[in-house]
Amino acid sequence: MNGMNLHQNGSSKSVNVTLEDLEIVACKCGSQLFEVKLKVGRLSQVHPKNKTGEPMLADLPVKVCAECGKELEV
Repeated sequence: MNGMNLHQNGSSKSVNVTLEDLEIVACKCGSQLFEVKLKVGRLSQVHPKNKTGEPMLADLPVKVCAECGKELEV
């Protein structure tokens, strides 16, 4: 398996690695299975970077343990 998409700080980059190159991550409970959930961030209408004048929402994907439900800590 080559060209896996690796993620760092919300960005995605294609890197030529194999499964053998990776260390499998486990939750503190021992599970190696995770689900992607969304946190939602709100940007105030008066924030200097908000040019719309309306409140804005942003989706922030997080990985959550499929077994215990805790967010993955890096």
